[in-house]
Amino acid sequence: MSATEVKVYPSVAGKLLERKVAVGERVQEGTVLATVDPSKVGQNYLPNPVESPLAGTVLSITVNPGDTISANTVIATVGDLSRLKISTAVSERYVGNLKIGTSAEISFDAFPDLVFPAKVSELSPVIDPSSRTRDVKLSLSKTDPRILPGMFATIKLVIESRNNVLVVPRTAVTLSSAGAYVFVVKEKSEGVYVAQRRDIELGLEGEEFFEAKSGLAAGESVVTEGRAVVTDGDTLRVVGGLDGATL
Repeated sequence: MSATEVKVYPSVAGKLLERKVAVGERVQEGTVLATVDPSKVGQNYLPNPVESPLAGTVLSITVNPGDTISANTVIATVGDLSRLKISTAVSERYVGNLKIGTSAEISFDAFPDLVFPAKVSELSPVIDPSSRTRDVKLSLSKTDPRILPGMFATIKLVIESRNNVLVVPRTAVTLSSAGAYVFVVKEKSEGVYVAQRRDIELGLEGEEFFEAKSGLAAGESVVTEGRAVVTDGDTLRVVGGLDGATL
């Protein structure tokens, strides 16, 4: 997480007289953050104020009273916490599906049971040549004071969605170099079930399910437990009804 932030510099060199604000304090545009004494030997000047260029929160103060500073010294950093950005990098494989406004779901370790909606707000115009990724920034749909700069986020990008499609649990699908397949539960005789290997064509991929574009029919049951040791024609023991089966 990062805030829209600005580093604040003095307009003159001299000695820092006083810090007027503390880290975490809310300030307005024009709020005096510190004062600088630009006086030199034999010359006395009025203290020069260092003002915030925007309304926001003081994120850091890097100097102390008595420090000698120049016009290149950062006095403080002020950020607008109402405009937090989430930065990430997306594999080149998926960048063709990204655009400004793409929806996302954000979760944080501090709030594991909460999901915060967000949208892609910035896209880098280039691919990183070493990582083959594209830098992406997302903005939360709603400001939440519990979310702080520096937090780590888990991001789920919704790059494509479809309604009314056939899906199959990820736990039922085996991926191989030849393609994807599942074991369909077939009743050989009354109360006796066997595994039938079935090649399937996958579509969209979700966290728990794959879209099954072909190879399965609605209502068919598939093996979801023990599939790693199942072979075509094995007898199955059905557990908890035909929603899933095991060897």
